[in-house]
Amino acid sequence: MDRSLLFFYGLFIVFMGYYAWKAKKQRVLTSTLWQLAALVTSMILASLIAESGTGTWWVIVVVINFALLAGGMILFLGIKFRRGKKQFQAALNIIQSQGAEGLYTLLHDESDHRLDWQVIYFPEQNTLEIGANIYYQKWVLFKKYYLRTLSGRTVYFVPDLLLVEVDLSRNGLYALGMFVRHSKETADLVGHYADAIESGVKQPWKLLDEEHQQKR
Repeated sequence: MDRSLLFFYGLFIVFMGYYAWKAKKQRVLTSTLWQLAALVTSMILASLIAESGTGTWWVIVVVINFALLAGGMILFLGIKFRRGKKQFQAALNIIQSQGAEGLYTLLHDESDHRLDWQVIYFPEQNTLEIGANIYYQKWVLFKKYYLRTLSGRTVYFVPDLLLVEVDLSRNGLYALGMFVRHSKETADLVGHYADAIESGVKQPWKLLDEEHQQKR
């Protein structure tokens, strides 16, 4: 067998091993499969353009691979974002018509493609936001985590600590179900927020203090 072919097959096996390890270790099966498809496709296309084993062939392989990979990832992320935005709008329509009752239905949604609903709580600013991760972004410590909120804003939170239970004395990012089940106080906060969305309040994230509530 020609040495160039041996080198090609050896390199291909190395790539396959690396991508298999990456898919298992990092749990990114979809992106890994896309990278493999882009690599194989680029090699096939490049082999039709130049003779295998030449420097030109390898340059073409690299260029086409990166072009396919970048274009494919942009398309893939665009489709995911569109799907998340559509799911978010459907949930928002329910809450705008049913208020807290509609929001609680989100807690019982057990479908495989349901959105990841979160509560951002800032006690010092007396604010609370409920939003969904329509960007399908991974939650990572010390990295901005973006949410599309029910009040129509896109906000971000930078988690600096993994919170295993609700602590109303500090800023925190919590799963919606976890926050609601914590206590009657947190359940009421969520309910009042949803009712404000139903009523069309422009700033439902601004929590009213007890004195203000008594004056209403």
